[in-house]
Amino acid sequence: MMFLARIVVVMSIVPALSCTRVRPGGEGSASAPSGAVDAAPVADSPGAACVEKLKEVLRIQSQADVDVSAVAETEGFYRVFARVLAGDNPLQEFFVSRDCIYMTDKMIRMDNYREQLLRDKALADCLEARQVRVFGLPMDAATNQQLAALGAFSGRLFVNCGGDMRDRCVQIGLTQFPTLIYQNQAYPGFAARPAVENMTGCTPGQIAQGAPPPPPPLPPPPGAPAPGAFPPPPPEAPPVPPKPEVGRPGPTLPPPPGAAGAAPRANE
Repeated sequence: MMFLARIVVVMSIVPALSCTRVRPGGEGSASAPSGAVDAAPVADSPGAACVEKLKEVLRIQSQADVDVSAVAETEGFYRVFARVLAGDNPLQEFFVSRDCIYMTDKMIRMDNYREQLLRDKALADCLEARQVRVFGLPMDAATNQQLAALGAFSGRLFVNCGGDMRDRCVQIGLTQFPTLIYQNQAYPGFAARPAVENMTGCTPGQIAQGAPPPPPPLPPPPGAPAPGAFPPPPPEAPPVPPKPEVGRPGPTLPPPPGAAGAAPRANE
C-alpha cells in the first residue's frame, strides 16, 4: 500500500511540472533570461497567437527573421523576449496585451513614474526660484541632453538662443550651448544633474528639509549686462523726411506778414 501511495504522489506531480516550462530558443538565439516562464505552451493558444503576431510586426520592421527566446505571462501581459536575426541586434523585451491588440517595448509602473515626476517638479521649482536658466538651441542635441538631465519640467528654465535671438545671446557673451546661468555666472557645456543640485542647494534632501533661500547674486562687471539679461535695444533713429521728387516743385510756403509781395489784409 505504501508503494502504491508513492506512485500516486509521483504521477500527480508530473502533470504540474509539464504545464510550466521555459520555451527554448531556436538555433542562433540569445539565451532566455532566467525566470522567463512560458505561459502558453500549446501552439494554438492565445499566447502563441500573440507571439506570432508580434514576430510578424518585427519581421516587417526589420526585414529579417525574428527568434523568440522565451515568453512569460505577467500582470495581464505576455512578456516576450525576442531578437532580430540580423547583425548584432541584442535580445529585446516586448509586452503584448492578452487580446493581441497592443504592444510596447517599455512598461512603466505608475507609482514609480509618479515619484519621478514629483522629484523632477521639486527640482524645477527650486532651480526656478534660484533664477537658474539654461541657454541653448532648440534643435541642438547637447541642449536637449542637458534639459533631459534636469527632468521633465526643465523646459521652464530654457532660454531659446536660436533664430533671431542668436545675436542677442552672443552680445551677452554666450557662444557655447548649452550654457547654465546661476548667480550671474555662466557655466558652458553639459552639467550633470547631481552637480547642478549640489551647486544650487537643490538636492532632494535639501528640498525635503526646506531649502534655504539662495545667496544674493554677485554684481555684474561695471558697464556690462548681467548674464541672462539681454541689453536694452538701441534707441530708434528719428525718421528722415522724404525728399521731393525730381522735376516737381516742393510745397510753396506763404510769405511772412509785412514782407514784400505779401497779400493785403482784409480790413486794409
